[in-house]
Amino acid sequence: MATKDQRTGPRGGKTTVSKRGLIRKTIWIHEDENEALRRAAFEERKTETEIVRELLRQRFGLSD
Repeated sequence: MATKDQRTGPRGGKTTVSKRGLIRKTIWIHEDENEALRRAAFEERKTETEIVRELLRQRFGLSD
């Protein structure tokens, strides 16, 4: 796996990586998905990012 300094995006340019090693992604979702995510984040007192990452980890069987 490439180091933080060597990561590139799909077109070969640099990609945004946080100090914690998180990679920035942009996704397109439907309005109803957005509303469900917004509502869940509010009710669970979590960020939308936390919820999306939890769901991705569940879906792909990744441990914390």
